[in-house]
This record gives sequence, C-alpha cells and structure tokens, in this order.
Amino acid sequence: LRGRTLIKNVKRTTHRRYTWHQIDHTYDGVRVDRYLRNQFGVPQSYIQRSIRKNKVWVSDTGSPKDSVKIKSDGRLQAGTFLYFQTPEKVVEKKRKVNKASNDQMTAIRSWVVYQDDHIIALNKPAGIAVQGEEGSIASLLSGLKYNHQEMPMIVHRLDKATSGVVILARDIVTTRYLNQLWRDNLLEKEYWAVVHKSKHPTISLSGVVKDQLSPKYDKKVRVLSPGEGKVAVTHYSVCDQSLNKQLLVLRPETGRTHQLRVQCSTSLNSPILGDKKYGRSDQYNTLHLHARSITFQHPSTRNNITIKAAIPSEMDQTITRYFKEKL
Repeated sequence: LRGRTLIKNVKRTTHRRYTWHQIDHTYDGVRVDRYLRNQFGVPQSYIQRSIRKNKVWVSDTGSPKDSVKIKSDGRLQAGTFLYFQTPEKVVEKKRKVNKASNDQMTAIRSWVVYQDDHIIALNKPAGIAVQGEEGSIASLLSGLKYNHQEMPMIVHRLDKATSGVVILARDIVTTRYLNQLWRDNLLEKEYWAVVHKSKHPTISLSGVVKDQLSPKYDKKVRVLSPGEGKVAVTHYSVCDQSLNKQLLVLRPETGRTHQLRVQCSTSLNSPILGDKKYGRSDQYNTLHLHARSITFQHPSTRNNITIKAAIPSEMDQTITRYFKEKL
C-alpha cells in the first residue's frame, strides 16, 4: 500500500477487538480515513487518534503477523486486508451478526446459483445490501463456508436496490485474481432493465452512453459537464418494447455508483421502473434492474464461464405483461 511503514513492537493482545475487512476493487485507491468514516461512521478525530496509537494496520495476506502501519492519507489497494480497532459498541454489534443464524444460513444458501472450489455465485435479492449493515451478505458469509475453513470473500458489489449476480471468492488467491479482472475490465456484465419509454425519444434502439458522473459520496449522483467527475460508459440495446415500456439490455464498461440508474433516467430519458431515487413515482415496489449475467475467465481453468441469475418475480411479471420476450 502507498503511504505505509512497518509496525514494530505493537502488542497483539487486543487482536480480538479488531475487525478486518478485505478491500474489493470498489475501494481501490480510496483514502483509508475516508473508507473508515464511510464503513464505521466514526469521526475523523477517532481515526487520527487510532492511527497514531497503531490501531489501524494493513496486511497483504490477512495475517496480523506481517501487518504494516498506514497513514491517514494512505490509499487502499484491492485484495489487501485492513484491520481497525473499532469502538466497543461497534464491536459488540458486529459480534452479534458475525455468525449467521439457521434461518439466515438457509436464506443465503437459497441464493446460491453456482459454486465450486474457487468461487460462489449468488442471485442477490433486491433490498439486500452487499455489506455495511446487519443482514447484509457480508454479515452472513459464515453461512457459505460449507466444508471450507475460510469464509468466502466479497470482490464486488451491487446496489442494495439492484438484484442479480454477486461473485464471492473462496480463497485469497482467487480474490486477488478476480479483483485484477475487475480492475482491468476483463469481465462482461449484462443487466436487464424495464424502463418507462420516453415520450420524446431522441435515441436509437442501440448505442453507447458516455457521461461524467459526480462522486459516489454525493447523496445523489449527478451528470456533470465534460471534464468533471468520473467517466461512465454503458452499451445499451432495446430488447423489446410496448406502448409505454421498454426492455433494455445494458452492458456497462465502467462501474460507477448508480451508473445505470442515472444514465437511464438522464441520458436515455427512460427512468427504470421502481426507481424512487432517480426515476418517477409509479406503482412498482422494487427497482426493475437486474444483474442478469457475468462472463469471465475462471480462476482455475482459465476457460470462460458465464453465470446467470433468474429474474425476480415482480420484474418477471412485468416482462410477461408488457413484452413478448421471455427470460
């Protein structure tokens, strides 16, 4: 990691109060203090004090024995591990959700659509966060250990409101391999979206949308003027359409926060059904955006593998009602 030095003579007796997090590609290059504020909700003063007292450290292997100190402005790297001594009330909360209950284990295992010795793939329901809260996938990973010693590790995320494929790695080697694929954009991601058809269509039935989006730290992501923000690129095509609805296939090149939702609403002038944040008021209870499939080279065989996730029930009913296309 950039901005780090070796830790010497640091007591490890309080290790049980530390919580560790594997850094996925989403946070690659993010400042450590910003990450800790977002993940734990602790003030900057607490983070600075913890860093001064050697209570924040990182490891390339996941072992505290080879951990190193990091400065507050140090940048995180995907695939590494971050250790942080959290306030006791945060630790106690995390202990309660660290082990999945029987009901939770049954639930998360019912989402599994593929698994082998290296990866697990889930069909995440809409309304379930990948990490950051009780009941998220991250808090239920113990339910996916099966016969492995290690819990699987998260390598990418979906919005809480979005359903579909989520890939987990079952070991550190696979984690680093998949993180590298995401960084190098060597995966093919396909999303399906049901949108309100624009009353004044100004776009073709297929094409590429390229926008500059505001940072994810804004409460609401916005399209900015050229030269500002981060580039977001999405390939789209209209799969089917009715009088006032369209079924879109979306293939994003980039993975910006809320990218597809913002671009459908603004650039395509066709907000996604059920999108209360960027869309219009309608009768749909769930966001009609689904991560349909991911294609990538398998970490062991190096052969291409495509993992698909079935469409959730409300979205499937909408498709059946309005379109000829059946998924």
